[in-house]
Amino acid sequence: MMKPSGRIALGFTRYSGQPKEGVTEKLAAAGFTEAQLVETNEWFCALATKPDAG
Repeated sequence: MMKPSGRIALGFTRYSGQPKEGVTEKLAAAGFTEAQLVETNEWFCALATKPDAG
């Protein structure tokens, strides 16, 4: 279980087969906030935060 205000980072190489399109939307649909992508030519990383309970 992830603590409130915890951050998640999912990293993918260009060989992973994971398209970057839609990743932040899926994180938001799962209840995460501040979802964003960080990317280079070789990889991308999806970052997001679990909101505080309350």
